[in-house]
Amino acid sequence: MATTHRLARVAVFALEDTAVQVVWGDAPVAPLNVTVGPRATHLGGYGRPGGVLVTGLEPTTRYDVVVESGAGDVVRLGCRTLPSPEGELLSTVACLSDLHVGSTRQGWFGTMRDRSGLPEPAPLRCARAALDEAVAWGPDLVVVKGDLTERGRAPEWRAVTPLLQEVAVPLAICPGNHDTLEGRDHEPAEVLGAAGLACAAPVDVVDLPGVRVVIVDSTAPGRSPGTIRRALPDLLDALAEADRPALVCLHHPFEPLPVPTQYPVGIPWPESWRALRKIHRVKRDVVISTGHTHRNRRLHFGHVAQAEVAAVKDYPGVWAGYAVHEGGIRQVVRRVTAPEAMGWTEYTRLTFGGVWRGYAPGLRSHRCYVLRWPGP
Repeated sequence: MATTHRLARVAVFALEDTAVQVVWGDAPVAPLNVTVGPRATHLGGYGRPGGVLVTGLEPTTRYDVVVESGAGDVVRLGCRTLPSPEGELLSTVACLSDLHVGSTRQGWFGTMRDRSGLPEPAPLRCARAALDEAVAWGPDLVVVKGDLTERGRAPEWRAVTPLLQEVAVPLAICPGNHDTLEGRDHEPAEVLGAAGLACAAPVDVVDLPGVRVVIVDSTAPGRSPGTIRRALPDLLDALAEADRPALVCLHHPFEPLPVPTQYPVGIPWPESWRALRKIHRVKRDVVISTGHTHRNRRLHFGHVAQAEVAAVKDYPGVWAGYAVHEGGIRQVVRRVTAPEAMGWTEYTRLTFGGVWRGYAPGLRSHRCYVLRWPGP
């Protein structure tokens, strides 16, 4: 019996100042029309998950969103674009994490498997598509924030390093806990260095117009939780010496409370709090971008903002972009909408009995927002 596809799980996933990303979890094999205010996009027959970026919009403006299919489905939504940060756009940075190349299963019991029949495994397809879409955004730098591999095995590194070597813009990398598990075949810095790729050991610095990007190794080899002890002196020096705002990129988030508020645990309390107090004393205009938890969440520690950005390899399957202006920074988290990737990530929304579809995306206000740089 043929499967009947209907327009389902339609959402405005990403907001920017002049663009919105509209996505859907399924669609009929019929033309789709996506209208955001005066902007209309016409797509051919789908019959699968997908998404579209609608551009040319005005900042801080309320828009009606209508998605119509040739099969008669109509979904109506609304959204408001973000404000533009003050001043000139100076530079852009794209971030992605948790590729987990080498992973073959999903879910607590490993019961979810890729049955697409495509030649590349799902994590590699998702990583390739995420890098392609992030680079197409036009960043000055791409940062990969750890868990490039599932277990740090040699075949996994052989699969992921050529993909990273193909990135056509400057690239910075830090390892994650999965890259430094017990039983790994290589140290991340060694295998990446042999491929001509830089890996933070423990800190790398890239200066761009308007922002210093500090890439940090937060791993504790053989353990899932992270640590900042080894990297903290170099991190504080890099922040103290910066003559511009800073974007700090690392794998593990700083835990905000003595009791962990998510799984897996990031940098545990009280180490996290002590480090954040030192960062806050050294520099006020700091944004932290992390991975590890496979969810989207925003936290504030005084003037320091921390973003947890969800994974590439499972639902919702995303990358983050940071647009640096003279007066502030804009974060946008977009879903990867390439069909070969989104078919898998949409399936993985059913992880943990479907709880994942509500937990991992987080609030849209935690994915897409504008921060003003604090005054002196």
